[in-house]
Amino acid sequence: MPYLDHASATFTKLEVLDEFCRVEREFIANVQANHVFGERARAEFEKNKAKIADLAECKAENVIFTSSATESNVLAIKSAIKRRRKGHIITSFLEHPSITAALAELQEAGCEIDFVEIDKAGKIDLEHLEELLHENTALITVPLVDSELGAVQHIVQIADILKKYPNCHFHVDAAQAVGKVPVNFIGMDTLSASPHKFNGICGIGILFSRYEIEHRGTQPLALAASAAVAWQLAEGARVENVQIAQNLNEDLRKFLAKYPKVKINSPLDSTHILNISVLGIKSADFVKSLNELGVCVSIKSTCDTTNTPSRPVFAITADKKRALSSWRISFSHATKIDEIEEFMELFDICYKKWIG
Repeated sequence: MPYLDHASATFTKLEVLDEFCRVEREFIANVQANHVFGERARAEFEKNKAKIADLAECKAENVIFTSSATESNVLAIKSAIKRRRKGHIITSFLEHPSITAALAELQEAGCEIDFVEIDKAGKIDLEHLEELLHENTALITVPLVDSELGAVQHIVQIADILKKYPNCHFHVDAAQAVGKVPVNFIGMDTLSASPHKFNGICGIGILFSRYEIEHRGTQPLALAASAAVAWQLAEGARVENVQIAQNLNEDLRKFLAKYPKVKINSPLDSTHILNISVLGIKSADFVKSLNELGVCVSIKSTCDTTNTPSRPVFAITADKKRALSSWRISFSHATKIDEIEEFMELFDICYKKWIG
């Protein structure tokens, strides 16, 4: 059964689970507890914060643990607007639904939102970005790697542009990036990450922030320790793992090129995500047929609504029908060749069912 939905969730590595279990057994106390066991737990917690900070090239005080990347995104965006006390926001049609929903709330509250244009390769138009920026811009939010196309953004160039606007908060969603591209907390104000996207455990998110953000609750010691191990493993094998995913990506592109009704939406620099459209067939119908044969793929982000056009695909193609027929194949170094070959066989069956 081909599991090709790694952009939604990845397999948890045994080393990560072992670390979670070790810490859960050895440190019983609450990190905030004011006794000897609490002190031990707190020391272990700070040690793991430092590990993650080193991986992101920042200080431990910049690291905040949340329940998910969604919570990290919402905290970053709403705290930025609250702190700046201004209402102009720049975003794009590449954002994850967690960010889109938070921005919709802020717009209802009176914030002005502009959408920066996207080129055909899924990259933010830097000239248009400069045109949109002004003194009252409070926030710009950009995904390092977007969850539908897999396009990698020019974060360094964007950060350079924003040097002229010191009062503009720069948030980066890196949920799809760790283990796929270099990730560091340089040139931005907040950055979110999601361990279950890089072979960690679901139930924890990471938020890096240059500013103090109020966030209460019991600190997840064992989850934090497991996240540190997951990030270390992902970064340590990143170059090798990306090459494996790239080879699978190229094999799929060659295979899909044989089908006249298939259009590839992902840019060439997308390694672990391959977004395609089967023209004339709604994404929900084609994905349902694949699912009935045991193939696991997804329509847009798993957190998004179905039966609506893909915003990123429409942004780069200006073709609503193509956006309605788009869906996502995602894989990783853990994807087996057998899964890809089985997918090819089952895709052919579904294609012939719908196209003839």
